[in-house]
Amino acid sequence: MKYIFKNFEFRPSSIGHIMTSLESITDKQLETLDYLLSRPKPTENQQKQIKELEAKRDFVETIDTLPKGIKTYLNGIFRSVYWGRSRMLSNKYLDKGNMCEQDVLEIASLVDNEFYVKNDEKLSNGYVAGTPDNRQDGKIRDAKANWDMDSFDSAELTSLYEWQIKAYCWLDGVTEGELIYGLVNNPIHQIIASKQSLWYSLGQPEDDDDNWIRQVSQLERNMIFDLYKFRDEHPNYELESPLLDFHIPYYFRVKKFDVKLEEKDIENMKRRIILCREYLLNKEIEAENKKKLHKNETK
Repeated sequence: MKYIFKNFEFRPSSIGHIMTSLESITDKQLETLDYLLSRPKPTENQQKQIKELEAKRDFVETIDTLPKGIKTYLNGIFRSVYWGRSRMLSNKYLDKGNMCEQDVLEIASLVDNEFYVKNDEKLSNGYVAGTPDNRQDGKIRDAKANWDMDSFDSAELTSLYEWQIKAYCWLDGVTEGELIYGLVNNPIHQIIASKQSLWYSLGQPEDDDDNWIRQVSQLERNMIFDLYKFRDEHPNYELESPLLDFHIPYYFRVKKFDVKLEEKDIENMKRRIILCREYLLNKEIEAENKKKLHKNETK
């Protein structure tokens, strides 16, 4: 029988979820420990620090053991892949992120004075399969469109995104990656839907209602950041705002983080993916055996 999970390839976006609990001590902490151990007469505080760092160094949280949280995540993958059941995760934030990757690459191109082309080629290496947003100059780039200015300002390089980019680097055979956050216009259908929702929530006011004009104007400012691009793409759309002064230059709307792939990252991903496959394969075998046991039962 051909099993689904025997050679299952994970998506790069899944890698961060299965790569937890890898290291208990950082390289910098190891350097500090080496320095303290080299001291002829460590102070009392230094001795305390040595014990803490040695405990971290000797703590065995092996990659060959799946933490409970990873098993919970894998159970979700099993339900989705084997049973075809998964929660509907589509929402306005994800929709904008998926639809506006090219817009983020466009403003990143302006910042770097280089034209970044959207990549459509899916890559696979037997462990991971996915499509990086951009592959140029020996580097992969992943574009994330923020929902609004608040989320853009607070955007950081999370562990999930870092591992996603490392997985893309592994797929493309490069060691350098970049996470790009971009603050770009919301898709027109989201703007229309938001305005309609606001209109209903305010009791269907008249077009000249002061409160309506004030709130819908704020909504437009919150969803449109490149006024010139918006007008070019939607020349017949009439904005409600009486003041069209909410254009933000592109160089204020890009945030970038560098990611480096190391050999140990590849080895850790391989080992953890193999372990996750074994877990999923065992669940699949168990399910298939249960089907065989009850195959003669009335459906």
